[in-house]
Amino acid sequence: MATTEHPLLPGVPYQRFQVELDGRTYGFDVCWNHRVLWWVMNLYDADWNLLRAGVRICKSARLQRHSRPATHPPGEFLVQCLEGKAEPGFDDLGARVVVTYTDAADMKAVRAGLSA
Repeated sequence: MATTEHPLLPGVPYQRFQVELDGRTYGFDVCWNHRVLWWVMNLYDADWNLLRAGVRICKSARLQRHSRPATHPPGEFLVQCLEGKAEPGFDDLGARVVVTYTDAADMKAVRAGLSA
């Protein structure tokens, strides 16, 4: 499968980067919310226009709903805990917990295989 891992750094409270997903460039802000002690992700287009704000990064979760605007990446974001069962703490993102993206073609193949 064409799955890519987001370039996240453990213990860095604010991270901003752009990546190409399914042939389009998207921007991301990943921020540590020190009041509630969890990570939040914001999604932008290539020109840094906000597409979706305040997506909580929690263990073993998909970060997109099944119905999404055409401006959003068509594949799937997934939070994966590599060890342990606790929610991602400040030093965990990019280390014990990773955020991956599987492209639309591979997700379609996975869904076709599940329904067969």
